[in-house]
Amino acid sequence: GAPWARYFAFPACFLLLSAPWPLQIENPVVQGLSPFNAWLVAHVLIDFGIFAQSSGQVIVLPNCTLGVEEACSGLRSLQAALMIAFLIGELFRFSWPRRVQIVALALAVSLAGNFLRTFSLALIAFDQGPSAVTRWHDTAGGSILILTTAVTCLGSYLFYRSDRRHALKPPAAMSAPPSSLPLRGGPALRLAGGIL
Repeated sequence: GAPWARYFAFPACFLLLSAPWPLQIENPVVQGLSPFNAWLVAHVLIDFGIFAQSSGQVIVLPNCTLGVEEACSGLRSLQAALMIAFLIGELFRFSWPRRVQIVALALAVSLAGNFLRTFSLALIAFDQGPSAVTRWHDTAGGSILILTTAVTCLGSYLFYRSDRRHALKPPAAMSAPPSSLPLRGGPALRLAGGIL
């Protein structure tokens, strides 16, 4: 029934996140991320004094051209960031507004990390030639995934500590001890209470 459906909703949906996205969703994301990433990297390279020009998904450098293909578009990093954010939100039992904040943090870190990967590979291509990009491509991708995971986990932990601080109420002030004990019984007990 409904209780069991709610209980197993997260594991079922979480497994779907790891599956390849439908082409109707994947293609627009890739076609949007790749040209934007190439354009942004080219403009930052110009700010660093390196001639660069973006043309669609290609970054034109003085000594070579660097293509931002589907694997470098950031889609896989984006998908991994979503999985990490949803998993942490469920493990910490965050409220829904907090979960939205963690997803936004993971997506922002993923996009920033993908820019750093493309930018660093463009610098390597400019300095050492296009053959060096092949050697560093997988290392850069793995490093960005580790960075995305670490920053998302750190941000989630800070959110958790903040929520815990607000949830804990300060202890109530201790009341003064009573001046006399409410004793019942014979005169001997009343006398003992008076002596105490």
